[in-house]
This record gives sequence, C-alpha cells and structure tokens, in this order.
Amino acid sequence: DHPKVKNYSFFTNFTLANKEIIDQILNTKKLHEFFISIYGHDEEAFIKFTQSNSKTYQRLISNLEYLLKKVENIKIHFQLSFGLRTYQSFDSLKACSSELCQLIKKLAIKTSKHIIINKKYYNWGGYISEEDVKGLDIYIKKAADYYKKGACSLIFYKNQVMADGRINACACRDVDATLAIGDINNQSFKEIYSVENKIYMNIIRNQQLGKFNLVCESCDFYRSIYKNYDVYDKYKKESLTLKKFLQSIK
Repeated sequence: DHPKVKNYSFFTNFTLANKEIIDQILNTKKLHEFFISIYGHDEEAFIKFTQSNSKTYQRLISNLEYLLKKVENIKIHFQLSFGLRTYQSFDSLKACSSELCQLIKKLAIKTSKHIIINKKYYNWGGYISEEDVKGLDIYIKKAADYYKKGACSLIFYKNQVMADGRINACACRDVDATLAIGDINNQSFKEIYSVENKIYMNIIRNQQLGKFNLVCESCDFYRSIYKNYDVYDKYKKESLTLKKFLQSIK
C-alpha cells in the first residue's frame, strides 16, 4: 500500500497460479486491472498454441473455476479482462461450447467484463514469423504495415525491471532487453529516468530522428508520441506535440 503507487495491474496466462496466489491478487489494495491471456478456445487449440499439455490446460480450468467461485462472493473493485487468442476461423465466444469458453462467459457476466478476441498476432519485435506458426490458422502482423514517426510512447511509461535488476525502456516487445537503460543495483530510479542518463536520452533522440534499433524497427506494437493510441486501439486520440505528450504522462 505504498502511498506513491496509484494502482496495480496484473497480466497472466493463469496457468502457474494457485488458490493462494489468486487470493493474494484479489486482496491487493489498489488493484486496477486483472488481465488473463488465454491461448486457444478449447483444450485442443490450447495445446497447439502453447505446445503444452492437458495437465496445464486442466490447471487453467481449475484456476478459472476458483476465480469464478471467488467473484460470486465478493464485490469486484477492479476490471477483469480477457485476451482470447485463437484461430482465424473461430466463430464467436457466444457460439463456443467448450469448458473454457463457458467459464469465460460466466466470469464476464459476474464482472465488469472486457474481452478481447485476437485472430491477428503481434510479431514480438520481429521474433515471430509466419514460418514459426506454420500449420496454425493464425495471421502474424507485419511491421511494414506500421508507419513510424518520432519516439514510441511506450519507452516513456511502459518500462520494465528485469530479473537481474536491469531497467529496460520497453516492457512490451523487447524480450532481450536490448533497450536497457540502467541497473537498479547500481542506480536509483530517479537517476535512470533522467535527462542526465545519456543511454536513455540517446534512445529517445534516435527514435525522434527515425533511427530505430532492430527490435523497434521490426516491432508492430509501436505507438507514436505524435499519434498516441489507446493500448487496445479502441480509440484514436488527438495528435500530440512532444511537449503535450510529456505533460500527459506526468
């Protein structure tokens, strides 16, 4: 309950959780959003997408059943969201009769639902290609479809603390931390997120000049500071100047 922390959001595929962890999340003060990312709409699709097994799928089902039981008895003060990633040929959640779909629908009724069904997939900064998903009925987005102008807004407000203490400027697609701008073991956050940090400033300056490193150049999740999109692309916001953008994230 840190006074300077406005809220918390959790993003999970919900397969590693257990009852104790779920209880801790639901009891978290200032919980803003709990986002569950689901791969496949039934057991067969889940196994194909995740290259996992039936045991992991059943753990997901068990966790969703427990979550449903909990939300039936408590007042929801946060947004419960689902990201369902499945085949292009998938009809609709309403028409789906699998155990997984039924649980998602029941949870949606009990909560302030936010369900996103994705049939097009991000390339994760160029890491994923059509060849990687050969045989699956899915479409990989192409970075060439995204015109890049100016710095990406994500490097200003969506940063990441890596397991080893490095601070990565982008928490969205740079899985190898090629945009690392400091180390929390050696510097404070204040020092890292500062105009005095030459590494951070060089990333911003280069992107402003249209010079993107490999992962950013290949990324299909880029969000220009001049045309700031909602993270879910529901609404296109007004064009911004750099000054207005920086004011908007304070």
